[in-house]
Amino acid sequence: MSGVAEAKSWGPYTMETVSGTKVGTAKFVANGDSLTVCDTRADSYAPKVKVYRYSDKKLVWTVTANLGKGWCVKSSKNLGETTKYEFWNSGNEMNQLLRVTTAGSN
Repeated sequence: MSGVAEAKSWGPYTMETVSGTKVGTAKFVANGDSLTVCDTRADSYAPKVKVYRYSDKKLVWTVTANLGKGWCVKSSKNLGETTKYEFWNSGNEMNQLLRVTTAGSN
């Protein structure tokens, strides 16, 4: 399928606060460029993954698990096929690089 990214799938990865508390999970599926973020802790915070274009650090996509503990949010976005991206665990007390991947890698 021309023009559709086939980034390498990864995850689920555990998302943690800077102090090491596990708060959620994140998983990227290459087929359809879908990102799933799940909340695994009842703490009033919503785990979030922000995706930045590697070359200029431009924010291109945000997925937030904002439905509470035990719930996941899944979103899809067509990523550029030859572009490298950074996937970050982001939010209150969270700043963790989950993955750097180039769309189009297998």
